[in-house]
Amino acid sequence: MELTKSESDFLNAMYKIVYNRDGTERISVDRLRELAEADSKGLVRILPYSVLAYKIYAKRNRHGNTHKRIVECINYGFPESEIGKTVFLTRESAEAALKAGDTP
Repeated sequence: MELTKSESDFLNAMYKIVYNRDGTERISVDRLRELAEADSKGLVRILPYSVLAYKIYAKRNRHGNTHKRIVECINYGFPESEIGKTVFLTRESAEAALKAGDTP
């Protein structure tokens, strides 16, 4: 039995999800099944931001002056309500907010 192009493409895509380039397992089929079942029950949510975010930190020095700086955060958990306030999806938007003084 020969596969159609779409079936072959699908299997190749699935292989890339499950295995690394060196053939080692990235995620088990059982874990994929668990995620699919959770998704079918409405328990999976795709968050509206990337793993990389930019957080504005404010630090007060001993003279009482507040200094703010932008820090890259990888795999950083934060409430969605902070997006656009102290957490930004691009460095440019974080810099613009910092420059405008729009951060707490």
